[in-house]
Amino acid sequence: MRFKAVALLTMAAVAIVTTAVSASERIPVEAGLVAQKSVFLERLVTDSFSSRTITQSGDLGAIAKLEDSRRLVEEAKSLLSDGDFAQADQKLDRALGLVNVEARRLSVKDIKKRREEEAFEKRRHTVEVFLSAYERVSDASPAGTTIQHAEIIKRLMAEADALKKAKHYEKALAMLDRAYEITRGDIRTAREGQTLVRSLVFDTPKDAYEYELGRTASHFLLLEFAIENKRPAPSLLKGMESKRGGAKELRANAKKKAAEGNYVAAIGDLEAATEELLKGIRMSGFFIPG
Repeated sequence: MRFKAVALLTMAAVAIVTTAVSASERIPVEAGLVAQKSVFLERLVTDSFSSRTITQSGDLGAIAKLEDSRRLVEEAKSLLSDGDFAQADQKLDRALGLVNVEARRLSVKDIKKRREEEAFEKRRHTVEVFLSAYERVSDASPAGTTIQHAEIIKRLMAEADALKKAKHYEKALAMLDRAYEITRGDIRTAREGQTLVRSLVFDTPKDAYEYELGRTASHFLLLEFAIENKRPAPSLLKGMESKRGGAKELRANAKKKAAEGNYVAAIGDLEAATEELLKGIRMSGFFIPG
């Protein structure tokens, strides 16, 4: 047993030594292949899609890495002239790695930018449609509430456009969200990065009812706009019309309760009607926060 154990240990030691030797052995570098790689890398770092992407990106870090890769290529060419093909090959590999990493990073960054721009345009279109619906019911809005809200929406949209131009997409999208939130019962404005909230206060339940009635009317119009603009598939259209029908029934109940003087219950029905309309609007594909 002792002999067997010693034999096993010996075999293990031989295996370790053999592995170490194999790892230390490298495939010989061929001068011709390194020379071809040098030509390829010189073109890559000076006149290629990747190099132009890095140069035109304005990303100082990426541009610095591109300069490093160009320096490595020049050093590799010098080593080739001296016949040091192994060192030249290593420098070319490093240059290739630098360019590939930065080009890939900038590509991902560009895709993210395009997605942010698409999200902004989609959300802005939704707010524009809502603004059109809002302005169509401005004459029926009590105490000019809708007119006031429409002006706030326009100001927020202008601020969102400015933020988008400055490439602050997250802040621009948040600004558009606030523009929509006006229709949810609060008035929100942005000043120096802070959100100020003013709750709507009404003198009587009747005034609150009139406000909710106008708010529901704007959502009915928005649903109409959604149907006209999106032209949903028959299956979606059926669902949207079902939500609209339910909202109409709730609004009719609200008006009946209001006629009886029960404004509190009427407001509850109008809020429920608005929620039904919101569900139908979302089905069209319009962005609706909250």
